[in-house]
Amino acid sequence: MEFFKKMFGKQEKLEKTISAQTTKNSAEAKALATKNKEPYIEVIGLDIDANNPVQGAFELDWNEYFVQELKDKGFTGPSDEEVVDAWFNQVCKNVALSTWEQYNTEGRSGFIQTTDLGDGRKEVK
Repeated sequence: MEFFKKMFGKQEKLEKTISAQTTKNSAEAKALATKNKEPYIEVIGLDIDANNPVQGAFELDWNEYFVQELKDKGFTGPSDEEVVDAWFNQVCKNVALSTWEQYNTEGRSGFIQTTDLGDGRKEVK
């Protein structure tokens, strides 16, 4: 899925990678979730540039019920891939912001302000 590779910077094919792959039960798990009309999402691949380990790409697999759940929660896009991409980008942003907040002490950074909106949501200015 090229949109995940694009998100992590490198758009060209990585020459040497370190890969992690999913288990053989993934197809069965997805089929069962789909049969039960339940959302399903899984990381099925992870490639890391062996020469630059901060560069890499995730490959995800999902079913139509996961996409519908994302749409019900306000994620949009002209295709299922773009809906999932919008969600995954938000997850990555939240991880980055959470990490930033751990190291951001009062007075060290005057350019980012966060406000707890409750219900697990924050406003970042």
